[in-house]
Amino acid sequence: MDVFHGKLKKEHAGRILDVASGIGNFMGFLIEGFRDFDELVCMDSNIKAVQTGNKHAEEYENIIFVQGEAADMDFRDETFDTVSIANSLHHMGHLDKVLDEMKRVLKPGGFFLVMEMRCDKLDSAQMSHKKFHHLAAEIDRINGKFHENTFTKDEIVDIITDIGLEDLDIFECIPKMEKSMNNTIIEGRINALERALDKMKNSEHYPHLINLATEVKNHMRKFGYASATEIVAIGKKGQ
Repeated sequence: MDVFHGKLKKEHAGRILDVASGIGNFMGFLIEGFRDFDELVCMDSNIKAVQTGNKHAEEYENIIFVQGEAADMDFRDETFDTVSIANSLHHMGHLDKVLDEMKRVLKPGGFFLVMEMRCDKLDSAQMSHKKFHHLAAEIDRINGKFHENTFTKDEIVDIITDIGLEDLDIFECIPKMEKSMNNTIIEGRINALERALDKMKNSEHYPHLINLATEVKNHMRKFGYASATEIVAIGKKGQ
């Protein structure tokens, strides 16, 4: 993500809100991406993710994980200098409300960051990531969780454009992960898939999921695994 970092490395991020943080996968970027920051608040609706994130952040005095609903935040208007959301747009059942809330709690002139993996125009190794992720999304939907398949580049760009940001810069970023035929990586993904499927054995959808999983595993073993290309946006809230 050097391209992403280069655009922000001279900037002071102030107080940051990272939405749908999970266990903090985007935390490292936010720490390294800006020149410095005052506080990083990582918010997620899943209490287990929040607890795990706080353990990961124990070495930092100015990073905290909190539980909250992205579509209905408890924060006051114009609380944060920077807001971010990474690879979570397709997890949001009320996406417009989430983006409106992020803009509401952002100070005028503050940074609004978005990063989202695309599902189109991927090479064969990147398709392993897409297939793996889309199967995980289908399992989530069967279990009653909102989890759409990932979006195309055009869909992501339309979502970001509609936020109404100023000085908006949208570009592509390919994560630093070479096409991998490493059996350890591939089998690790396959083992994660099989653990998820094991929890679905009593579901009427299990035979269908097994067929999909077989296709995903065969694709990984044939073409390897690489992370999907990310669409990245950096904009500012109007004054």
